[in-house]
Amino acid sequence: MPYRLAAPLVLAFASVFIGACARRMPPCAADTDCTNGHECLANRCRWLGSDPVRPDTLRTLVEPRRMAVVGGPPTDGPNALPGTVTLGAAAGPRVLWLLEFELPTLGTVDTAFLLLEPTVDALQNPVDVWLHAWRVLDPWTPAELTERDRPPLAPPQGIGIARAHPPSTVRLDVTEHVRFWQANPRANHGLGLEGVRSSTGVVLDTGVHGGARPRLEIYATAP
Repeated sequence: MPYRLAAPLVLAFASVFIGACARRMPPCAADTDCTNGHECLANRCRWLGSDPVRPDTLRTLVEPRRMAVVGGPPTDGPNALPGTVTLGAAAGPRVLWLLEFELPTLGTVDTAFLLLEPTVDALQNPVDVWLHAWRVLDPWTPAELTERDRPPLAPPQGIGIARAHPPSTVRLDVTEHVRFWQANPRANHGLGLEGVRSSTGVVLDTGVHGGARPRLEIYATAP
């Protein structure tokens, strides 16, 4: 079940999440990744002093209705999800993490993020890992997925940086994905997440065996 909070109630927190011109600025993981006159808010470089979320928006959190991992290590049984998923590892097969969300009724979507949590006790890559979130083009079910039979992916492409030292929430801007699904609900087949290969990659919680589940964080006006 999605749940909502009025934007003024979360402005104190949103000020570190969202600012203006998010989709025109490059991804970041800290202020030091941004140029002079900018700061890192919600994994995006933004102008210093950017306004937080619009006061007429509501914050909605949605958890995935289904997930699947293609290319990961063996699990306990057919279609079983692992407790963690590693994206961007240089060795082994290319891992694809599929997430499908059912959108609630929304007004005008201002901003949307995919939130992911690095696994706290895992052996993490000391360097940043770039993550890409694609739109999945075709319907899929976990039982039908194989290493050779992956659903096709297409733009828009959300880009974010995973920094596990220190562990911090990863936020990928998926505003255009959510707007597309809102306008074309039958084309909502979820997101396909991949990591740019770098050393050991980043280990993220799936929430299956504890830890945090992925969340879709949407800021939109009332329906």
